Amino acid sequence: MLSLVRGKPTGPLSEVALRQFISKALDKNWIREGFHSEVERADRNISHEDIIHGLEGRWTLTESRPPSNDRQSGYSYTLKTRDLEDEELILVVCPNLQDQTLKIATKY
Repeated sequence: MLSLVRGKPTGPLSEVALRQFISKALDKNWIREGFHSEVERADRNISHEDIIHGLEGRWTLTESRPPSNDRQSGYSYTLKTRDLEDEELILVVCPNLQDQTLKIATKY
């Protein structure tokens, strides 16, 4: 079980816990793009369908990062996967354990 301090996780999710969280977020349609991903990186032509395809398919956890500031609610995770055209897709995701949503922080 993941312990919380002031509503924030004290450590990263295990890869198994992250996979379970992402699976539930996909089932419930609880995946949202953050401003940076949706607006500032729109020129990368990575669609929401590409993101869903990548998360539903095989992905590899390449990095876990602790919160970089007080506004970030928890760890961020870098995932390497494939898009609909079978091209490499890198996603930085931020699971929000309070509201059970998965935020896509950036994509490339």
